[in-house]
Amino acid sequence: MDLKRVAPYKRKTLTVDEVITKLKSEGLNFSDETLAKSVLQKTTYHRFKFYLHPFLVSLDPKDKPKCFKENIDFNDALNLYLFNKELSNLLLSYISEIEVYLRKSLDQFFIDSGKGYFWYLDDGFIFQPTAAQLRGFKHKDPNYETPLSTIQSIRKKLKSQFLKSKESHNEHYKNKYKNPEHKIFEQLPPFWHISEFMTLGQICDFIESINIGVFIQRSRENSLDNLAKSFGATKFLHLITWINGLREIRNRCAHHNRVFNANYAAVTLKDIKLQFPSQRPNRLYSILIALDAMYFQINRIHIKGDLQELIEKYHVQSHLTSCGFPNNWTEDERWIRKFEQHL
Repeated sequence: MDLKRVAPYKRKTLTVDEVITKLKSEGLNFSDETLAKSVLQKTTYHRFKFYLHPFLVSLDPKDKPKCFKENIDFNDALNLYLFNKELSNLLLSYISEIEVYLRKSLDQFFIDSGKGYFWYLDDGFIFQPTAAQLRGFKHKDPNYETPLSTIQSIRKKLKSQFLKSKESHNEHYKNKYKNPEHKIFEQLPPFWHISEFMTLGQICDFIESINIGVFIQRSRENSLDNLAKSFGATKFLHLITWINGLREIRNRCAHHNRVFNANYAAVTLKDIKLQFPSQRPNRLYSILIALDAMYFQINRIHIKGDLQELIEKYHVQSHLTSCGFPNNWTEDERWIRKFEQHL
C-alpha cells in the first residue's frame, strides 16, 4: 500500500439522529423510529451498516448517492442483525461440544498410539521441514515459522498459564507431581489436564503441525484417518480443514462479528455426498455441512431443525443464497439421513 496516495481520515462521526436522517434520504423507511434509535444507541452505525448493505440497490462504492431498494424498512435489517446474533450463539453451542470431544479424542488417539500422557510435549510427531523445504517455505513467506517453533511457543504459554493458576486442582498437581519425560516442561501436567487452558486455535495449531508420515502403518493406511472417521470425515487432511473452519467461525461469533454472509476459507467436503452442493464453497453453508457431520457423530442428531427454526423466526430466507445455501437445501437427504458413514 502506498500511503502517499491515500487521504487522511477526517470524516465526521454522525449522531444517531443524523444517521437516521441520512438513511431516510437514501430511501430507508422507519416504521418504528424509537426502536431504531434504541438499536443504534446500543451498537454503532459502523457495525450495523453491514446488515443494511443487502438492501441497497448497489454495493459499488462508485455508485452515489446510495439508494435502498423499494419498500425496505429498518426492521428488515434489524431482523438480519438479530438472526446473526442468535445464529452466533447457536453455533458457539455446537462448537463447544465438538471442541470438548476433539480434546478427548486427540488425547485418546495419542495414548493408544503409545505416545503417553504427555504426548503434546513430544517433538517426535511434529513435522520438521528439511533444509530444502525450509528454503522453499521462506521463499514463499519470509515470515514463515516452522511447526516446531509454533508448538514450542504454545507450550511456553501453557506453562506460564499453568504456573500462575491458583485453582485448587492445579495447585494440587504442582505440589504433588512432575512430568518425568520432558525436563524443560517437567512442571506441566498430562494433556487431559493442560487442555483446559488451550484455545481452539492452539489445538488447531497442534493438529496442523502433526507429521502425518509418522502414523503410516505397514498396510500403508494412516491411523490418523481413523481418528478423522470418528468425526465423520475419511481423511485426516480433510478434518484439518473442518476444524479450521470451526475456528474461523468461532472467532467471528466470539467477537460478535458478521457470520451469516461472510467469506471463509473453503473446507474440503470430498467425504460428503450432497445432492445439492453449494455454488459458493467459501460461504457459511459449506462449514455448516462439516459442522453437522461432526455434531452428528457426537449426538446422532442433525442441526437442520435448529437452523430452519431460526431462519423462519427472522424471515431471512431471501438472504440464504449469500450464505451459500442452495435453493433446495432442505430437500437434500444429507440433512435427514441416519448414517454411520456418509460416503
